[in-house]
Amino acid sequence: NCFILGTSNSVNKGYTKAIERLGVNIEKNSSIGSSHSCLVPFRIKDIKSLNIDFLIVDFHVNEQISWKSGFDFTSITNDIFKYIMSFCYNKSAIPIFLIMPTKSVIEGKHNDNLIKKYIDMLESIGLPYFNGYHIIENLSRLWDRPSASFFYDDSHLSLMPARLVGGLLALKMKDLLLDKNSSKLRPTSALANLRNFSYFKASAPSPNSEI
Repeated sequence: NCFILGTSNSVNKGYTKAIERLGVNIEKNSSIGSSHSCLVPFRIKDIKSLNIDFLIVDFHVNEQISWKSGFDFTSITNDIFKYIMSFCYNKSAIPIFLIMPTKSVIEGKHNDNLIKKYIDMLESIGLPYFNGYHIIENLSRLWDRPSASFFYDDSHLSLMPARLVGGLLALKMKDLLLDKNSSKLRPTSALANLRNFSYFKASAPSPNSEI
C-alpha cells in the first residue's frame, strides 16, 4: 500500500497508473496541482489512520519553477524532509522523494543548482529518492532521441516516459519492500541498505540514498 502526496505529475495518469498496473495499491492520493512541499504537514494527516508501506512525495517541479523565479524554499523544504522521515519512522513506512525532471533543466535553459541542493539535503538525512533525470538521460541514449523530446511541456513528461518512470519506480518499491520485510528492521534502519538499489549502475553511479 502507498500514499501519494505531490503535485500535477502525481495527479495526471502517468506514473501513478503505471505503478498500479504493476501491482502497487495506491491507498490514497492527496496530491494537488501547483503545490509545494509546505503542503505536506497539512495533507499528511489524511493517512494518520491508514496502514501504508510507502509514502511517495513529489514537489520538485514546482519548487524548481519557484527557484527559477528567484524564490528559495530550501530551508523550509529541508525541515519538511526531516518531518517526512520522522513521520514514516513512526508509521513503519518507507518514504520516497520523487524528483520529476523539467524540460528547461534538460535543455540547459536553467541551471540544476536546486537539484544538487535537494540531493545534498536528501543524502544528509538518508531520505530515499528516485531521480527522474537519470531515467530520461538513459532513455535518450538508449533510443537515440533528444531528452527534451520526452516532454509535452516544461513541467510534465509525455505519457509513455511518465509511465516508464512509474514502472521502474514500482519495481524498486517491490525490492525495498522485500528488503524491509526480510530485515525485520524498522524502515529507517533498513534504508541504510539503499545504496544497493539503483538504476543503470554501469552508466550512472548513484548517491547513497538514490533508488
